[in-house]
Amino acid sequence: MNKKIAHKLITKTADDYNLIADQFSSTRKFNWNDIASAVKNLNIPEGSKVLDLGCGNGRIYELLKNVDYYGLDISSELIKHA
Repeated sequence: MNKKIAHKLITKTADDYNLIADQFSSTRKFNWNDIASAVKNLNIPEGSKVLDLGCGNGRIYELLKNVDYYGLDISSELIKHA
Protein backbone atom coordinates (compact mmCIF):
# COMPACT_ATOMS: atom_id res chain seq x y z
CA MET A 1 0.00 0.00 0.00
CA ASN A 2 1.14 3.52 -0.74
CA LYS A 3 2.56 5.14 2.43
CA LYS A 4 0.60 8.33 1.85
CA ILE A 5 -2.70 6.44 1.60
CA ALA A 6 -1.84 4.29 4.63
CA HIS A 7 -1.07 7.38 6.71
CA LYS A 8 -4.32 9.00 5.60
CA LEU A 9 -6.32 5.90 6.60
CA ILE A 10 -4.63 5.62 9.98
CA THR A 11 -5.19 9.31 10.69
CA LYS A 12 -8.84 9.06 9.62
CA THR A 13 -9.38 6.03 11.87
CA ALA A 14 -7.86 7.83 14.88
CA ASP A 15 -9.91 10.96 14.18
CA ASP A 16 -13.13 8.95 13.84
CA TYR A 17 -12.60 7.01 17.08
CA ASN A 18 -11.68 10.23 18.89
CA LEU A 19 -14.92 11.76 17.65
CA ILE A 20 -17.11 8.88 18.89
CA ALA A 21 -15.03 7.90 21.95
CA ASP A 22 -17.62 8.83 24.59
CA GLN A 23 -20.46 6.95 22.90
CA PHE A 24 -18.23 4.01 21.93
CA SER A 25 -16.92 3.66 25.47
CA SER A 26 -20.41 3.86 26.98
CA THR A 27 -21.40 0.75 25.01
CA ARG A 28 -18.34 -1.13 26.23
CA LYS A 29 -18.31 -0.59 29.98
CA PHE A 30 -18.67 -4.27 30.81
CA ASN A 31 -16.99 -7.38 29.47
CA TRP A 32 -19.16 -9.59 27.36
CA ASN A 33 -19.33 -13.23 28.45
CA ASP A 34 -17.45 -14.47 25.39
CA ILE A 35 -14.58 -12.08 26.05
CA ALA A 36 -14.42 -13.07 29.72
CA SER A 37 -14.41 -16.76 28.76
CA ALA A 38 -11.71 -16.26 26.14
CA VAL A 39 -9.43 -14.42 28.57
CA LYS A 40 -10.04 -17.03 31.28
CA ASN A 41 -9.23 -19.86 28.86
CA LEU A 42 -5.86 -18.29 28.10
CA ASN A 43 -4.73 -19.25 31.62
CA ILE A 44 -2.37 -16.29 31.85
CA PRO A 45 -0.08 -16.81 34.84
CA GLU A 46 -0.13 -14.22 37.61
CA GLY A 47 2.58 -11.63 37.12
CA SER A 48 2.69 -12.04 33.35
CA LYS A 49 3.03 -9.02 31.09
CA VAL A 50 0.08 -8.48 28.75
CA LEU A 51 -0.04 -6.02 25.88
CA ASP A 52 -3.55 -5.19 24.70
CA LEU A 53 -3.24 -3.65 21.23
CA GLY A 54 -6.35 -1.69 20.35
CA CYS A 55 -7.42 -1.63 23.99
CA GLY A 56 -10.14 0.98 23.47
CA ASN A 57 -11.36 1.98 26.90
CA GLY A 58 -9.31 -0.77 28.59
CA ARG A 59 -12.29 -2.82 29.66
CA ILE A 60 -10.47 -6.17 29.72
CA TYR A 61 -8.14 -4.79 32.39
CA GLU A 62 -10.80 -5.86 34.91
CA LEU A 63 -10.21 -9.45 33.80
CA LEU A 64 -6.44 -9.18 34.12
CA LYS A 65 -5.81 -7.57 37.49
CA ASN A 66 -3.06 -10.02 38.49
CA VAL A 67 -0.83 -9.21 35.52
CA ASP A 68 1.20 -6.25 34.32
CA TYR A 69 -1.33 -4.87 31.84
CA TYR A 70 -0.38 -2.42 29.11
CA GLY A 71 -2.98 -1.02 26.75
CA LEU A 72 -2.33 0.81 23.50
CA ASP A 73 -4.89 2.42 21.23
CA ILE A 74 -4.84 4.74 18.23
CA SER A 75 -7.51 6.91 19.88
CA SER A 76 -6.19 9.33 22.49
CA GLU A 77 -9.79 9.92 23.63
CA LEU A 78 -10.38 6.21 24.29
CA ILE A 79 -7.11 6.08 26.22
CA LYS A 80 -8.51 8.83 28.45
CA HIS A 81 -11.45 6.53 29.22
CA ALA A 82 -9.03 3.71 29.98
